[in-house]
Amino acid sequence: MYNILVTNDDGINSPGLAALVKALEGIATVYVAAPAKQQSATSRHITFIRTVAVEEVELDGAEVAYAVHGHPADCVMWALCKFDRVVDFDFVFSGINMGENTSTATYYSATVAAALEGSMQGIRSIALSVEGHETENFEYICSIIPQLIEFSLKLDSETVLNVNAPDLTADKVRGVRIADIARKDRSPRFHYVSAENGEYQMAVEMPCVEPSITEDFGCLRAGYVSITPLDQRLSAPEALKKLKGNLVEGDLLVIMGAQHKLLEGLHKGLSVEENICMLADCVSRLGTPTVLTELYGEGELLPEVTSFCDNAERFILAEFDALQNSEFSNLAESIASRKVFLAGAETHISVQQTAAAFRKLGFDVSIIEECCTSSSKDEHKAAIENMRAMGCHIITIEAAAMELIGSKTHPAYGSIKNILKQD
Repeated sequence: MYNILVTNDDGINSPGLAALVKALEGIATVYVAAPAKQQSATSRHITFIRTVAVEEVELDGAEVAYAVHGHPADCVMWALCKFDRVVDFDFVFSGINMGENTSTATYYSATVAAALEGSMQGIRSIALSVEGHETENFEYICSIIPQLIEFSLKLDSETVLNVNAPDLTADKVRGVRIADIARKDRSPRFHYVSAENGEYQMAVEMPCVEPSITEDFGCLRAGYVSITPLDQRLSAPEALKKLKGNLVEGDLLVIMGAQHKLLEGLHKGLSVEENICMLADCVSRLGTPTVLTELYGEGELLPEVTSFCDNAERFILAEFDALQNSEFSNLAESIASRKVFLAGAETHISVQQTAAAFRKLGFDVSIIEECCTSSSKDEHKAAIENMRAMGCHIITIEAAAMELIGSKTHPAYGSIKNILKQD
């Protein structure tokens, strides 16, 4: 049996809270600390100056229940203080809120805030909501509580699950989807409108664009329950890197396995060597962030390439997928443009596996075909088609160089055109 603390923002007498306590009764010892009155949209508001009154109340299914004259975050903080060293809580459940907490509403939601407060105290926490402020459809969301507990146990305690169910009977809910928070342009917008008495009333404007089923708001509109993991982090990682000087401006070039011992045994290996050297000569004049990877046990990198790319990061890899190397992966995450150019050996192994890994991370990937080769023509061709199918661009050395230059006015334009003419 789990020990579960239950709270909400609709108040101690909410039917959603009663439904949640009843659903947990068979799997947990339930303790309740909920606001004495409605506290919707108070977010992480805490009562810092005035005192907070608390009264014990009767609530069917709860070991003990308290009405707290404060906000949901107050309820969690007070309960953890009250039961300190007496009850070791496994979970905080917040809800079931009557009204969805998706997209921008997530930021204002006191239901979500109470769960975040629990997670901040090191307790796994789950926020539950059903769309519709008059809803009675709690059956489906209650039925998946064991599944939600399993999901939560797979994650660290700092991750909150924000769960939203459509206002439908259980037989009409289409299922469960893991979803991101809806983007601003695909979510409801809160704003003020004039009221008759000269005051102002909060209103909600629905989005004009079609909601996405990969996001919480769109899932709900399509009849699915959405589950969105949230964390406590308020920092912006890319901005942090940029301000610290760790975010690399520009695109990334990765030349893989430019080793004579490796290339000489491959299809048109010597020709590809020349092309890779030409590519390295071009990018050396542009200051393009470059990575050279060498496959373990296949000899030294081509001296021309290391000479042209003397400032390049270098990695000796045992893995075919370069992103399996943690240092390489950290470097890749610092590329602001999220665009990478790949060249080298072998097309059907290292290049293809690394391209697939970059695509999974959301990178725009271009394969410089003249600078890639495999053990046979057919393997090379098949790999190129596979990468094209996964969304990679298949380009030439000249196309890559011109894309990196960006304009004829670039100081290196003339010298690079001359290098390319030597082909």
